[in-house]
Parts: sequence; C-alpha cells; structure tokens
Amino acid sequence: MKNEKNKLGAGFTVIELTVAIAIIAVLSTVITSGVMTYITKGKNTAIKGNMVSLATYGGTYFLDGNNTYTDFCDDPKSEEFLAEIKRINGDGIANCFSSEDNWCAKVGLVTTITVTKQKPVFCVDSIGTKKEGQSQNVNCSLLSGYRCQ
Repeated sequence: MKNEKNKLGAGFTVIELTVAIAIIAVLSTVITSGVMTYITKGKNTAIKGNMVSLATYGGTYFLDGNNTYTDFCDDPKSEEFLAEIKRINGDGIANCFSSEDNWCAKVGLVTTITVTKQKPVFCVDSIGTKKEGQSQNVNCSLLSGYRCQ
C-alpha cells in the first residue's frame, strides 16, 4: 500500500507542466525576435555592401573607355549586382536609372514591422552619394537628375 502512494505523488501536476510550457514559450519568443533582428541587420548590410560595390563599379565603367553612363544599368556586371540585391531583399525591387552623365540606383531594405509602414530604402549614385531613408523621402529618377535626393 505504501508503494502505491509514493508512485502517485512522485509526478508533476498539470498546473506545473502548464507553467513550464508557458515559460518555455515566452523564452522562445524572445529569442526568436532577437535572432530575426540580427538576420535583418545582416541582410541590410549585405544589400548596402552590394550597392557600394555597384557604385565602385560605376566609376570603373566610366573610366574603362565608356566615358558615359548611358548603358550602365544594362551592363551585365551591374545587372549581376542588382540581381544579388533582389535575391537578398526578397521583394525583387531594385531600380537603376542611367543617362549619359549620371546614374543612380535605389533598393528597398529588409524590414520588420514598422509603425509608419514605409519601407526603408538605400540609394547610391554616380557622384558617390549614399543615402538611406524612407521610400517617400529618397528619390532616384529622371526628376532628380539621376541623383540620390
């Protein structure tokens, strides 16, 4: 009879198990959100690095005998940089515009949920401007003279 009582009292109650599961769930949520932040920062760093490489290549493109930026955005090497950026940011949006004298490229950065619901962007151009901001505040088009504004 004593052995049966000891066996019944040796386990965990349902409440204890529920509390333990709840604690594990809260901890995993905190860890997951922290990991997602680092993943987002890593992707944005990779996007910006590729954009800076595109800017460096722009100078090389101009100096290597082209003396114009007319077809810079259609150049295979430029398209390679932009394709990698599109792969990283996941939304497939990377705009590049060029004229004879100037070029600029603007891409959306990876983001988590934002209060303003505006996607952050990063822009580089032929004079070396590198600008980060909200999509409505950073322009790169014919209207801006193919400059990051």
